[in-house]
Amino acid sequence: MFQEIPPILMPFLSKSVGDSMKQNMKCTAYEASKEPFYLIQTKDDFKRYVVSLQRGEDIKLLLYNFIRKSRYLDIKVRDMNNKENPIDYVGMLPRKKLLSLLDSFKDMLFRNGFFEFMARISRTGEYIVFDDHGLLFIIYKYEF
Repeated sequence: MFQEIPPILMPFLSKSVGDSMKQNMKCTAYEASKEPFYLIQTKDDFKRYVVSLQRGEDIKLLLYNFIRKSRYLDIKVRDMNNKENPIDYVGMLPRKKLLSLLDSFKDMLFRNGFFEFMARISRTGEYIVFDDHGLLFIIYKYEF
């Protein structure tokens, strides 16, 4: 069965990344594919895309393009520096403020493997997660 690739992923999955592993992201394994890839996971009405882009600029662009889809987003940042007691920061931010904060704290988000980031568009239920291993999870039209 053919699975449609979401338009937001097309620019990243159709190009070669070349020497992008010189910019390792988070906890990317040495043996990991140097090429971007995605998987589709489904169960009943649940469908999510698991994406590995390998390049920081591609990850940032995908996150920012998702964030630009809405004026306000629900966000959650999980600080896992203390493995036994992770801290969740939860709130709603205007798009402009969120993009500014991501620019200010990009090293923490894109380089440090102890943080996860989630942004959700409340009106549609769509959300994106950038996990502590450098993978992206994109869920469309999922009911919370």
